[in-house]
Amino acid sequence: MTLESTSKKLLKHFDAIGIANYEDIKQGGLYLMLESLTSINHHKDSASFSLIFSSHTFNKDKNSLISQIDELRLKLYEFDTTKKLLSSIESGFINSSLFAYRLKFNIEIFSKPEGDQDEKKSLF
Repeated sequence: MTLESTSKKLLKHFDAIGIANYEDIKQGGLYLMLESLTSINHHKDSASFSLIFSSHTFNKDKNSLISQIDELRLKLYEFDTTKKLLSSIESGFINSSLFAYRLKFNIEIFSKPEGDQDEKKSLF
């Protein structure tokens, strides 16, 4: 999967809102942000993403942080059951009344779409 196809699948799988930076978070909800890309080789990179779940309450309503953490961890596992994706979960404040948990994870991506790799055919 390329970065674009992976991002689209993640947004759909989690029903999240794509953001470019933390300043884009103005209210409670689930957000997806690309953190970085690290080269593995000339065809493959490791894309670091964050799922950011923000809320005004810790555990007082259905949108509280604690009630969502296990569900998000399970959905991340369901996205790819063959590899460990989750690297850490961190907390922080967006502003004085809105705080969040950030699930950081990594996914391997490719430079070309699958099936579009230029395979050199042997003449011998």
